[in-house]
Amino acid sequence: MAGSSFFLAFGQLARFKICFSDHTVTAFGVDEAVTQPDLEHFLRDHLVPRILAEEGRLVIHGSAVKIAGSLAVFIGESGAGKSTLAASLHEAGHVLFGDDAVIIDNHADIYTGQSTYRSLRLYPETVSAVLGEKADTTIMAHYSRKRRVVMGSSDVENAQIAPIGAVFILSDEPCEDAVRDHDLKPSEVCMAIIKQSFALNSQNAELAAKRLSQASNLADAVPGYRLTYPHDYARLREVRSVIEARMDEAQKKALSSHQSTVE
Repeated sequence: MAGSSFFLAFGQLARFKICFSDHTVTAFGVDEAVTQPDLEHFLRDHLVPRILAEEGRLVIHGSAVKIAGSLAVFIGESGAGKSTLAASLHEAGHVLFGDDAVIIDNHADIYTGQSTYRSLRLYPETVSAVLGEKADTTIMAHYSRKRRVVMGSSDVENAQIAPIGAVFILSDEPCEDAVRDHDLKPSEVCMAIIKQSFALNSQNAELAAKRLSQASNLADAVPGYRLTYPHDYARLREVRSVIEARMDEAQKKALSSHQSTVE
């Protein structure tokens, strides 16, 4: 990878040159309409995760919230509700790690996750419904209605690295009646992780094979669930209860497995 350079374009708004040999990222061809928040959005939410992936890290496009000591990781297509669920769980007292990119690592067969940076980006109506008027927000990008929620210093506490408890795959289509969840096979979780992982160079066969191995090992190590629920703010408490119950179940299984190994 030494000496490799990549170019990434965001339509006609801006282009970036990523050079690994001298560890630089250079913006050029920046449209006059582009603002400082736009550039920060490009860098934080798009470039950094892909750069980490090019360095061999497994970086999942998803949100993560720490519940009773371990991470619930939510992945799914855009609009599936990852950020809304993360915000709702955070508001209920759990610790938000991030709502966009989760870096996965393996230490002594324990899988951990951390966010590329503390983020929460929501539409104004979601901010109002989930976080209320007290939420402090700023513009995310001039071309998007989404707002970036300003995280206070107290929110950052303990939001660094935590073991992964479970992976939740959010259904593409919400149901209208009840919250539904069911166990997934490791192969199903693996393919969902691959589909929702970041990559800078999709033609790099070596990194693609490594990413598949990382995703497969993670899917074998932690439980995965399919979660389908009504996209109704009034039902979020019910969704949280299902997630909390599954996390409690996963943590008990992990503890029992660890005790059996020790014995």
